[in-house]
Amino acid sequence: MAFQGKPDSATPEGSSASLARLEGRLEETVALLRRLEARVEALEGTSEMGTSSSQVTLPHTEPEPSGLLEGVSIPDPASATLILGLLGQVFLVLAGAFFIRALTDGGKLPSSAGVFIGLAYAAAWALVADRAGKSGKSPAAVLFSLSSAGIAFPLIWEATTKFAVFSPAGAAAAILSMASLLMAVAWRRELHSIAWVVILTTLATGFALMVATSAVQTFTTAFLVLGPAVLWLTYGRRWRGLRWPTALAADASVLILGTLVAWPGGPPETYRGFSAPFAFVQSLGLLVLYLGSFLLRTLQRNRAVILFEGIQTCPSGWRA
Repeated sequence: MAFQGKPDSATPEGSSASLARLEGRLEETVALLRRLEARVEALEGTSEMGTSSSQVTLPHTEPEPSGLLEGVSIPDPASATLILGLLGQVFLVLAGAFFIRALTDGGKLPSSAGVFIGLAYAAAWALVADRAGKSGKSPAAVLFSLSSAGIAFPLIWEATTKFAVFSPAGAAAAILSMASLLMAVAWRRELHSIAWVVILTTLATGFALMVATSAVQTFTTAFLVLGPAVLWLTYGRRWRGLRWPTALAADASVLILGTLVAWPGGPPETYRGFSAPFAFVQSLGLLVLYLGSFLLRTLQRNRAVILFEGIQTCPSGWRA
């Protein structure tokens, strides 16, 4: 039997060829692995850049909203709720006053009854303001006091000029009564702003009615009562600014009296009820009330004379 020999792979030439092919495949595999490794490194480099960029930008972007909100006060929800609740109550108070007014205008209530019910309604809310101040609810006390004044003083004006329920003397008495009530609330609860509102509203209503009714002497008497009363009030609470407008009102009204007394041919017909002797008594009363108050404070309490007393004494003595 003839011997045929080994395959080509068994020969040295076949073996070298196989090794060459194997080495080529290994080199291709190594090259592929290197490319994969390069791709992975490239991807990791990109993710690291993204992470680093986000870490860099976050400190710059996150504080910006807080920087924009610096100095912007965010209201407390509890305070906002309290304010809205108080405003709602004030609207209800005013709605009640308008309801009484609508009943009066519609003839359901007589004018006199509507006026007195309205004033009683305003006084009731002044008492509510006092209770709120006693409970430490100063915002409620302020709003209810303002509501009471906003109802009472315009009502007194209309009751005198439109409904003719009040005579000039009755209107002056009503003004002083409401002013006394509201000033008592302001004094007891230390509501300085309410005291200013009450005084200025009282003086404005008094002068407006003085012009509308030509009852100069009636409202001069009211100012002579109000001025010294507020003076002593400011001595106790040291609300010194309040004494000035009331004193100026008393001085101005007495000056108007002097002008009418000296009017050529007597006062105009509009002031036909004007009394010159009573005008002299009122002018003397201005001197006695203010100068007597100053003497009592200076001598009895052993206090120094202040600027207001020096200024007010001169015009009071000159007019008397």
